[in-house]
Amino acid sequence: DIQLRANNTPSVEAYLECTKKKTGAFLAMAMLGGGVIGGAREKDLSALKEFALLAGTAFQIRDDLLDLLGSKGRPIGSEKGAQGPRDDCRSMTEMMRSIRCRLP
Repeated sequence: DIQLRANNTPSVEAYLECTKKKTGAFLAMAMLGGGVIGGAREKDLSALKEFALLAGTAFQIRDDLLDLLGSKGRPIGSEKGAQGPRDDCRSMTEMMRSIRCRLP
């Protein structure tokens, strides 16, 4: 995430890979743990993992957009990044704009 934010023009693939490894992996860990404890078969665990990676990625995209729009009940840029709230918001805004402009 930190490396991605340092690049103001990341590719769509880099952004999606980052969100998959970040929030997607976190959700997958929780879901797979539940599946293992519940005695799920390997096939079902694989399906849970795929679902969790996609759901986590979708959640993170929505969360990033809410940060940019100030729709979380906090001022835009209030989530402090490595270089402070304004720099973090600016880099996220540029990153999301860059990605949006490259979508088909």
